[in-house]
Amino acid sequence: FPLMSTTALFGDDDTQFKYWALALYFSVLWAFFFNGLVKPENATTKNMLICFFGTGIISIPIMLGFYEVEFFAEMLKQAHSEDFTEMFIGMVFGVAILEEACKLAVLVVIWKWLSKTEISVRTFMFYGLMSGLGFGIYEGVMYQTERNVAIFDQYDIGNSGIPKEELKNMVTNIYIANVWRLTTLPFLHAVWCAISGFFFGLSTKYGYRWLLIGCGLAVPSLLHASHNSMPGDALNGWATVLVDALSILTLLVYWRNQTNIERSLS
Repeated sequence: FPLMSTTALFGDDDTQFKYWALALYFSVLWAFFFNGLVKPENATTKNMLICFFGTGIISIPIMLGFYEVEFFAEMLKQAHSEDFTEMFIGMVFGVAILEEACKLAVLVVIWKWLSKTEISVRTFMFYGLMSGLGFGIYEGVMYQTERNVAIFDQYDIGNSGIPKEELKNMVTNIYIANVWRLTTLPFLHAVWCAISGFFFGLSTKYGYRWLLIGCGLAVPSLLHASHNSMPGDALNGWATVLVDALSILTLLVYWRNQTNIERSLS
């Protein structure tokens, strides 16, 4: 499919479509992986597709509207601060919470208006995986189209006068960033949203609804913001890897102990 999307399906002028095709391809691979590995029995294909596509079509435009609010606009600017503390706070309130709420919103819609049967906590987690993958498509394409074009607008690559070794490193970094945006980023968004789905699923069945929903936004948002805020050279690059490993471990702990946690709340 990647070969088809770059040669047979789209021409030289269809750059935007190629980005979308490749992003969809990798996200669908993750979706099939999760579907085969952890799909609960009562998860429906219809709701999976709503989660997968609904985030990008409906939730993201609403999320972008929040940046018209002065508080969130200021937090987004602060997320690019050179001071780590200011940047982290900006990442939490200007990026992570909005993105996690955006992904969770689809699960709320399914529970409130679309599902005719009771949804288990584990199914909410699975739907969170699908919603996160859908968000990852959008963000991957956004970064690729904006960042890649910006690089070529900033530098006349062929006549830039940049030393050959520096140019080689620049191209390598662009390539690695693109691959990472297509493969790892959708997976991480899926993990964070599955954590939100765990808490939201609990909130639909037991007391402490707003507390659980708050935890469902706070826990993945803090992990998300930590991932975004880590300097690239922190612990020789291992700091971000450790944060991402913690995200995966957190989801696995909730997934494995979901029954015991439910029993303690009932």
